[in-house]
Formats: sequence, structure tokens, C-alpha cells
Amino acid sequence: MNSRRFTMVVAIFGVIFLSVVPFALADELIVVGTEKTIQESQPWVDFLKSNEVPMRVVSPEYYGNYKQAGFIIIMGGLDEPGGIKDIAEEVLGKEELESVTRGNTGRMFLKPDLWTSGQYVVLFVGPDGKAAIEARKANKEKWWDIITEYFEIEGGGGFHTY
Repeated sequence: MNSRRFTMVVAIFGVIFLSVVPFALADELIVVGTEKTIQESQPWVDFLKSNEVPMRVVSPEYYGNYKQAGFIIIMGGLDEPGGIKDIAEEVLGKEELESVTRGNTGRMFLKPDLWTSGQYVVLFVGPDGKAAIEARKANKEKWWDIITEYFEIEGGGGFHTY
């Protein structure tokens, strides 16, 4: 195979690889949730975008492709079909998971260095999607402080409603 042909074959495989394999930048927030949860959280998503938080929203079925990202937020109810239940069972300890299933309230969990060093994984989990969203709202100062520090964001007025 001549060098020109070899270069062309390598270039074609490179384009195919990059278009098929999703990847996240080290400085991109990955938000994992079902379409329903994301739709119900759209004002929050818009708020993050308005504060220039670089982000990518992915469904739970693809979260494994992003486990190496530096900052991941996983949110939803344990009762949602195609939701985050399997992820929550993988990430949370038995007592943590039971604390969510025992009551009708959601919880926020912070899991630093879960899959990689320096990584932040935040879970907003509830028995249903509404409880998970309420957990996010109840812990807004915690997650906003983490996000602003991680992404070096100043200001961010109005976060109190999210």
C-alpha cells in the first residue's frame, strides 16, 4: 500500500472513530437523566447555560461513555423506566440507596474521585423524578458552589430558584 493510500485509510478511520465514539472535554459538565427529567429541569439547564457552564446532556443508557468526564451530574427518580436506577445501584452504597427508597424525599450525593482522580459525580436521586428535582433545589448552594469552583465561574445571580 502506498503512503498516500495509507494516509487516506487512516484519515477515514479517524473520522469514523470520532463520529461514532462520543467523548467529553475535561471541562464539560455531563448531565445524565431521562428525557422527562431533563424536560422538567429545563429552566435549570437554561440557567447553567446562561452562566456559561459547558455541558452535555446524555440519557442514562449512554452514561458509560462519559464515566471518565471530570464532572458528572446524574439525576432522576428510581421509578423512571430507562432511568438512573441501575446507575444509582452501581454508585451508591446500600444504606444510601435505602435512604432514598424508604421515604418520599430525594437526596443529593457527592461522590468525588468515583471513576477518576479529581472527578466530581453528583447524584440527585429520589423515589420519583419530582423528588430528585426537589433534592436539587434543596441543595442548590452546595452544587452551585462546586460548579462555580470547578468551572471558575463568577457571579451566577439567580441560582436560588433552581
